[in-house]
Amino acid sequence: MAEPAGANGEGGDPPVPAVYLLGAAEAREGLGLGAAALAAQVTDVINAAYVRGEHMHTQIWRPVVAADGKPGPAPRTNRAEVAGLLAEDRLVLLLAAEADLAAWRAAGEAGRKRYRVVERAADALAERLRGSGPGEPVVLGSVKCERLTEEECELGMLGVHQEWLRRGLGEVLIKAAEAKARRMGSSTMKLEILSPRDVEHPVKAMLKAWYTKRHGYVEAEQEDFAAGNPDLAPLLAVPCDFTVYRKPLALE
Repeated sequence: MAEPAGANGEGGDPPVPAVYLLGAAEAREGLGLGAAALAAQVTDVINAAYVRGEHMHTQIWRPVVAADGKPGPAPRTNRAEVAGLLAEDRLVLLLAAEADLAAWRAAGEAGRKRYRVVERAADALAERLRGSGPGEPVVLGSVKCERLTEEECELGMLGVHQEWLRRGLGEVLIKAAEAKARRMGSSTMKLEILSPRDVEHPVKAMLKAWYTKRHGYVEAEQEDFAAGNPDLAPLLAVPCDFTVYRKPLALE
């Protein structure tokens, strides 16, 4: 059983920050969060992650004109789509109380990966929020887990808040999505990575290595993105392919 959030570490160490892993339905119902505010936070995290992955280095998408008339990166998603995913419980969320994040920041580099993951405990996060003052939880990251068939789920839209990168939170989210797929009875997890066809994209190369070498995904096939998505093809800045990866989900 996890320690209460904010509990002291061993030997009188400072409190260990807690992060809370919740399904979308658990977050909405257990915390009473406003749907619009939650969707806005999640959308911002996902879009920022895709800007880092698809608009830096080799640009994958053509710029779009924003409401202010200036060109900028094409967003990966929008609040309406994310609100739908939340309503259908297809997202896994990583949340934290601002008080824990303040302690985590204060810990500096030495405490970068020193935190506790509290799983499926909306009541614990609600208690932490009540005890640390007013305010809603902060979205640290999210991932989509969607059932495709009786046997297969798909992992997608993985994003971690830029301030909290390189702390292992992406790995926490991937494992949570895989655990959810197992609970739904799936035996395989699928994911797709969009990459330029004619040049190596450093972020995509890193992601491919991360998923295959660290998380056990195996390349299955490659698809021409434009052929399968003719409505989106004109938005591409360069020719791209989808590489499909799969991983058998062993029962736990």
